Amino acid sequence: MRSRRQNILERLEATQGDVHAQAAVMADFLLSAFPENQRDVLRDSLDAAGVLHWFDSGLLQHVLDISTEDARSRFETLKTLNFVESYGRSRSGLYNVHEATRLGWRKLLAKEASVRFRRLSFRAAACFADDRSPAGRVEWSYHLLCGDPDAGATALEALSREWGDSARPEDRYALATALEELGAAGLIAGRARAWTLLFIAWTRRSRGDTARLTDAAAEALKLATETGDAMAEADAQCLLGDVLQAQGQLAAAKDAYGQSLAICRRVAEQDPSNAGWQRGLALAWLRLARLDVAAGRHGTALALYENSFRIQTALGDRTERNAQWAQDNEVVQSELAWCRSQVSGPE
Repeated sequence: MRSRRQNILERLEATQGDVHAQAAVMADFLLSAFPENQRDVLRDSLDAAGVLHWFDSGLLQHVLDISTEDARSRFETLKTLNFVESYGRSRSGLYNVHEATRLGWRKLLAKEASVRFRRLSFRAAACFADDRSPAGRVEWSYHLLCGDPDAGATALEALSREWGDSARPEDRYALATALEELGAAGLIAGRARAWTLLFIAWTRRSRGDTARLTDAAAEALKLATETGDAMAEADAQCLLGDVLQAQGQLAAAKDAYGQSLAICRRVAEQDPSNAGWQRGLALAWLRLARLDVAAGRHGTALALYENSFRIQTALGDRTERNAQWAQDNEVVQSELAWCRSQVSGPE
């Protein structure tokens, strides 16, 4: 029979070059040193702690669906492990699994026990479902994409439109970073990956990286087409248009914007009550107007601006006028007024 030492050496050799996988192997090796009647409970507890970015006894209780007393006992034991550390401020009462170990354990769990991974992730998402703070939205989206990828994709689409360009940059960056983690680990596919790519790309675009987003736009477009997600396809075409415009390919950009507009019009007509889709249509008109302005076609641009403004005004009349609407409306009004002045000339 092989010794524990031989076993660990073989597993480390098999995962050579993957720091996360090796950290997970070492964590499993350390757990194997506990008495046999404790190992399964510890691994079970680490499954939940590894799914979560941070944990306390309350989160363990909800994610594992166990009693308060059992959760407290498991929490105290986890705190003694050398790959578990205090999270954030020392008095927060929260702990987390060390980053390399957490990522390695998550990937291992998703690979070897995918149903359990989805179930724990779904319960983790439920813990943050009612938390409307930016940090709460980040955690909810992150876990829902793993627990129920299709629902997570729909939620991320809605959140992306809700935040738009009005959310604080640090909140968008925090969510983009969390989503990049899921992508790097290979834990999402299909619609979930399409919307994840789009959110990350729009965040990078806000930092001036537009011209380098060709691959992201192309992959998102491919996934959106394959999964039949019309609005993801429209968003991907819009992103592609921005990329092409930044690269100076104006004719190709106009074609991409035109395809985005056609999809937005079709979808918005199917469900006029969907404010997010109506906003997407208004922005599609706006991008085409800006492209015509860049080409000096102010007369053509004016009609496009007016289409955008009409939709934006109607949107404000029948929905709650939030910060994103106010920002969109101000931009459209300002550019429309300027374009009118160029068409009419000085008085």
